[in-house]
Amino acid sequence: MTMLRARYGVKDNGHALLWQNDSSVKLPPSLLGLSDRPQGYEQPGEQWWPSVGCAPLSEYWALWWTVPDNSAQRGGMVRSEVALWPLAEIGALPDLIGVLEELSGEPVAPASPERLSSLATAVLNSGDGTPVVLGLQDWPSLLAGLWPRLSPSLRRQFSARVALTPPQSGQSVAEPWVYGAPNGRRLQWPGRQRVEVAPLPANRAAKWLAGQADVLLEEVLAAYGPDWPDLAALRRAARAAEGLPLLRRPSAALDVPQLIALLRTLVMLPESGATYALQQEAISGIAVHLPYVDYPSLKSLANIHLSANAAGPLVRGVVEWVENHVLTLDLPAAGDLLSRAVENELEAWWRQGVCEALRQGFTQSFDAWSAQTLRWLGLVMAHSALDQLLPAYPDTETRLLAAAEQTILPDGELQACQAQCGHRNWSRLHARILHKAIAPERQLPEQLAFPGDVKPGLTYLVNELPGDIVVVQTLVKPEAPLLPLAVQRTRQEPKLLNKLDPYQATWRSLWAAHIEAGGAHWPPGADQDQLAQQLVAAVLDGANADSLMMALVDEVKNVVLVHPQRAEIWPLLSHGTAAQLLEACARHFIQLLERALLHKQISLLRKSISRKNLA
Repeated sequence: MTMLRARYGVKDNGHALLWQNDSSVKLPPSLLGLSDRPQGYEQPGEQWWPSVGCAPLSEYWALWWTVPDNSAQRGGMVRSEVALWPLAEIGALPDLIGVLEELSGEPVAPASPERLSSLATAVLNSGDGTPVVLGLQDWPSLLAGLWPRLSPSLRRQFSARVALTPPQSGQSVAEPWVYGAPNGRRLQWPGRQRVEVAPLPANRAAKWLAGQADVLLEEVLAAYGPDWPDLAALRRAARAAEGLPLLRRPSAALDVPQLIALLRTLVMLPESGATYALQQEAISGIAVHLPYVDYPSLKSLANIHLSANAAGPLVRGVVEWVENHVLTLDLPAAGDLLSRAVENELEAWWRQGVCEALRQGFTQSFDAWSAQTLRWLGLVMAHSALDQLLPAYPDTETRLLAAAEQTILPDGELQACQAQCGHRNWSRLHARILHKAIAPERQLPEQLAFPGDVKPGLTYLVNELPGDIVVVQTLVKPEAPLLPLAVQRTRQEPKLLNKLDPYQATWRSLWAAHIEAGGAHWPPGADQDQLAQQLVAAVLDGANADSLMMALVDEVKNVVLVHPQRAEIWPLLSHGTAAQLLEACARHFIQLLERALLHKQISLLRKSISRKNLA
């Protein structure tokens, strides 16, 4: 391994390069500033040395040891010994102690395990800003103690330096991993993690980085091979190592949520044989208990990226979970599950298990499936999944009809379910849910607004609703498709026409359709002569009652024949109706005459017989 040496110090009353062992190498310009006094103003009697630092600089990684130069004529000058290595080679350097002793010319004692663990903890948790070590008595040994456990990649990134005060914004040199500062500088470093006398609580990764043995952590780090890329990788490996003892408990004692958290960490490790083996170990443990976990645990698996082969046992577990639990989920959770089943952002293996179980369930005749499916139709968030998974076949509608007889949907679900019925042209189901959910007088208008084939559902409602409501709604809309269905009802129950009013056009339409469908001409017990007179009066008032007059020609001829305005009736009727009515009236008139003549003859005959008897 190539190590370059250089020395910086006093030259022409300034700080400059004094010597390098290979003059053909152009040293990084930033070394001039880094090898000078630490930034900030020192306090009287304060010791800021040894100012040891390290950093990657251009194509090199540099390590320097700076102390005051007491021999200089100018006060405040320093002398720095520097070692440099090509950046590509520094990762192979196993230890810094020997180099630090060469630069300082004195032994470097190891740092205490507590201080080293505190430094490792601070470095691993540096999200709130670069930490600072207070007290420089063991500063070089702390850096040397951290070095051996760093991966080659991290050694190339490792940087540290001494500073009296925090750097000002806008400086040209990037902040290091860690600062060193003299004791007594605590107030100058507000808001920073500080490594002081009292050790920071060390986690697993920090303890290992500080030199403690950890077989499980090293087992996980093996997934990275000989080089792990950053401190985040070490933190992930430590989290995984925390979970391995949980994974290797007896199966009955496994904690599935903790195993899922472990698997989430394992999938973030680089692909390798070691990683795959650990993942399969976690997957096997989860799969055994997956059918029995709660919904949040099942849901937490949905964004864990696994290959189809690796996820096989979990897919089967998801299928079994849905089969076991989906019918007992509350509606919000069920809607959430169905919506996630078709979210492309979630993992395909998880959605595959959910969809497979739902497809199987939707084809079952089990009543509980039909009841829950009906409720899910009322959940807008579930519609995307239902559009893809629930067959829109007539036999599916038939299975849901029985459930609709037992279920009253609240208003919010009702509208969503109506929309799904319209989308699938399930007219009968639409009518059934209306019949259970809303007031009788609203049902026929709602069904008439159905966007598909209205008739199947309308037939059901006309037969199920009270007859007076059917008649009232038909009078509002006396036309197809309601009118032909309504008159089938009035044929069976002629008393529904008891309030027949010939003066009203809607009643006349219903009456005419009823008669045309084979219904009785008159409501039971009605005063036929009075109704006939009212019908004739309506015609004389300009009503269009041609079909009724034609159908009732034999019943109204008596009224027309004696009506004082009968001459005005004929022009108000069609030619055919007028002709038939005139013919009926003529026949009736002749019959009346014949009866009168016969009556007169009989009367004369009786008188003749009486006279003969008297004689």
